[in-house]
Amino acid sequence: MLFMVSVLFSRRQFKRKKLLLGIFIASVVVILFVLSGSSLFQRALSLTDKETILGLNGRVMVWKGTWMLIEENPFLGIGPGTFSTVFPHYQLPGFAARFYQAHNDYLQFIAELGVFFIPWFFWALYTVFKTSFKKMRSQSRQKWGFTLGATTGVVAILIHSTVDFNLHIPANGLYFSLLLAMIAGEPESKKPQ
Repeated sequence: MLFMVSVLFSRRQFKRKKLLLGIFIASVVVILFVLSGSSLFQRALSLTDKETILGLNGRVMVWKGTWMLIEENPFLGIGPGTFSTVFPHYQLPGFAARFYQAHNDYLQFIAELGVFFIPWFFWALYTVFKTSFKKMRSQSRQKWGFTLGATTGVVAILIHSTVDFNLHIPANGLYFSLLLAMIAGEPESKKPQ
């Protein structure tokens, strides 16, 4: 949401009243979400609970074990899809739960694919955002809005991937691929018949 608002602020044609209305509506939605006591809000609060294995402490322990795994297999990694098999050997002592994912897509990708994943990842990010911002400079409002929405979705997934295994869930991976295709693709131009 912050990404979208910052892009909207940079757009000169966007009317100030519309921006303020958008911020107001977003604020109301967030306030209602927090005050509703929803299970999603309770889940978000549980991330800081020290007693919960899936809370921040549990994730940090998994990340430490994953880092040890990366240190022992830095270049080629352990192979795609093998994290759940190999990780128990690197799990910190006294940690009883079994983790099938690293709860950080980036650490898991580096563990499975090696450090050569890092430059490829940054190149891919650069390419996606370069294409996105190039399309958003277009004069077409439709193309601008379409690209802004897709780019905001990509940014949201990339942020969420720092604390979860977002891209290892098939539906999320497919959604992420669809957003990337929306950014990369060129909409059909309307030709007179």
